[in-house]
Amino acid sequence: ISFSVHVRGDPNPIISWFKDGKSIEIDEKHISIKDEGNGRHILMINNVRDIDIGSYTCKARNDAGSAETSAKLTVIKSLI
Repeated sequence: ISFSVHVRGDPNPIISWFKDGKSIEIDEKHISIKDEGNGRHILMINNVRDIDIGSYTCKARNDAGSAETSAKLTVIKSLI
């Protein structure tokens, strides 16, 4: 699964990702963060598990201010 944001600012904002209010630790096999350029940033979660359920927030900040957006990740298990 991935969460994608598009951020613009002058100067360029610093991007931070959080899960349930805590800074996300990068583990390239499970969680990765990519800066694709042109203000597009992606948080990718591979092999989603129950521990990944929660609220994810992206915060952007620079000298002019800050902004943030959040989304909830829910996992629905198949009974098949």
